[in-house]
Amino acid sequence: MNENKSACAVFAESETVSQWKHSFICANDDLHHALLNSPLAVFIYVFGVLLVMFLVQRATRPNRKTASQNTTGQNTTGQKIPGQNPSNLKK
Repeated sequence: MNENKSACAVFAESETVSQWKHSFICANDDLHHALLNSPLAVFIYVFGVLLVMFLVQRATRPNRKTASQNTTGQNTTGQKIPGQNPSNLKK
């Protein structure tokens, strides 16, 4: 067996492999070669990681406006919270 063959070429020679599996392996090989030959893929990967980090940071930080309103006895819609005395609410 020639060691320079790609997985796509090996699966193309096999008679037991389905067409779907063959096309999937060939697409994976094409993607792998594109990622190795292009520095753009590295930049896209780094951008994606930074984007996910930013979104996780924003999701875990409490909203300052909501936290300050909850301490005054009001929810975010301005309606009174059940169980609160209406005379204590700011107008």
